[in-house]
Amino acid sequence: MRSRANLILILMIAALAISSALQAQAATRTIVVPQNTVIPVVLDTPVSSATSRVGDIVQAHCYGSYCGGFPANTRFIGRLTMVQPKQPKAPGRIRAELTSAVLPNGTQVPISALPSTRQGVPKEGTGKSAQPKNRRTGTVAGGAIGAIAGGWKGAAIGAGAGYLTGKAVEGKYTDVSIPAGTTGYITMMAPAKFQAK
Repeated sequence: MRSRANLILILMIAALAISSALQAQAATRTIVVPQNTVIPVVLDTPVSSATSRVGDIVQAHCYGSYCGGFPANTRFIGRLTMVQPKQPKAPGRIRAELTSAVLPNGTQVPISALPSTRQGVPKEGTGKSAQPKNRRTGTVAGGAIGAIAGGWKGAAIGAGAGYLTGKAVEGKYTDVSIPAGTTGYITMMAPAKFQAK
């Protein structure tokens, strides 16, 4: 009799455990952030073609109520893959790639993303020599981590082929220097998927 009562108790506990597991599973859903999603971010680590080094970590975080499907305050992490200080005939350049999104709960999600314009367009280019005649300032070229945009004024840190380019003033090229706290945008170059409750 006792063994039968124990068996019933074990079955009840097992049923409760299965029920709890099913409820937890039902509460979890899969989130997909589509390719070409543009996300507003703030740069957390300063970068400069004069002082940064290949392999340095680059971080930014999403701010505001819209994060493209990621939770607010998600961090985006990448590494510099090329750093070229200014040369007499060439502007400073930095290349990087963003490969990870860290959700507020600590979950790491692999991503492929790069800074861009607000419209999601990565930019590439090189600095131009200024025209001494009218003292115009050369342009800052964007790159495939394209302008963490607006605030980056067309400079770029990007996945794959992107780069930051310094500008020319009076015919002299400069290094690229982007301080922490600069706002801009990143664009998802491929979909990203994660689980959320």
